[in-house]
Amino acid sequence: MQTALLFLSDNLDLPLAVRSLLLIQDLHPEDVDAETLPGALLQGDCGLLVLDGVLFAAMDSAGRSRLANRCRQQDVPCLLIEHYGDPPPGHLPWTCGRIHKLHDLDEWGEKLELYLHLTDLEREVSRLRRRVDSHCQENDEDMRSAAVIQQSLLPKRLPALDRFRFVWKFLPYEKIGGDLFNVLQIDEENLMAFLLDVSGHGISSAMVTVSINQRLSLHTGQLVKRHIEAPPYYQLLSPSEVVSELAVEYPFERFEKFFTIVYLLINIRTGQLTYCSAGHPPPLLLHADGSFERLSQGGGLIGLVETGPYGQGELTLKPGDRLYLFSDGLLDQANASGESFGDERLVSVLTANGRGLEACCQGAVETLRAYAGEVTAQDDVSLLGIEFCG
Repeated sequence: MQTALLFLSDNLDLPLAVRSLLLIQDLHPEDVDAETLPGALLQGDCGLLVLDGVLFAAMDSAGRSRLANRCRQQDVPCLLIEHYGDPPPGHLPWTCGRIHKLHDLDEWGEKLELYLHLTDLEREVSRLRRRVDSHCQENDEDMRSAAVIQQSLLPKRLPALDRFRFVWKFLPYEKIGGDLFNVLQIDEENLMAFLLDVSGHGISSAMVTVSINQRLSLHTGQLVKRHIEAPPYYQLLSPSEVVSELAVEYPFERFEKFFTIVYLLINIRTGQLTYCSAGHPPPLLLHADGSFERLSQGGGLIGLVETGPYGQGELTLKPGDRLYLFSDGLLDQANASGESFGDERLVSVLTANGRGLEACCQGAVETLRAYAGEVTAQDDVSLLGIEFCG
């Protein structure tokens, strides 16, 4: 049985029912203080840290940094209790989740089950990564395992809405690239969509992709929806806010990677679109009359110093408008002469008249393959099409 370390202030009494719930999850509750916590984290049998937000806020910046590093190094998930009011200052990307209601057993149960399972997956991914590093890149079996992870993050199904159509195409790079995209319905009025591309290839890029996906998840992250105390009890972050948060959480020094992303929100009823592009190829907005525009508002790629601040663009989709998001692997695909496919060819294919969204996207893929011929792709190719039907 692993240990659940309880770093709580004297006036915080963890309910007996919560302690029992920890035991059901094979976690033995153990109370620790500021002196015993560092050593307890290094014992190797810690399965969870329950952290009092008041104690965390009282730490100096060096103490918070040491605690965060130890949790990362030991793969220890953390639940932060925020029952005292406002959350503690600073960004906490290393915490798995936050408990808003101390006596809510349903919340405890849901968070424990979810984040312990995620931690098990992260530990398994870390184990695979260490194996690949130690056996070099010739270990094809582990590389295929990482490819399965990347494939598992692709959309299983897209929202079924009368006002919208969605189509996606993905051509994976044989050495595992860093592309990821999704469309999710946040609530009755809003959709979110994103497409990102992590630098490099292989296991390291795939693992960064997994991490970012968790941060953008509606279930495991807090970037899309942030808890507030008043109804409706959540607040949607704007695209520029989401991208700015990612820029803080993913400096180059953390993973030695940078990435580009385009992130957008769409009002389902009105078609109002807000977006932010961080160093990513500008999405193409094709109007029903055949005209088009590129959505270029945002800032620099994430991971480099001083690429912000990030702006955002706003517009209202009209019936028949189509929005295309794509990665640079599509634009950079070369032919036998070394010439890239390029933006103009993509626009020409996507603006062809008389074809539905599926046919347009499939046509783009087929045209790209014909253009490349025998030339092997050097990156993932991702294309996401969104049509507003009105």
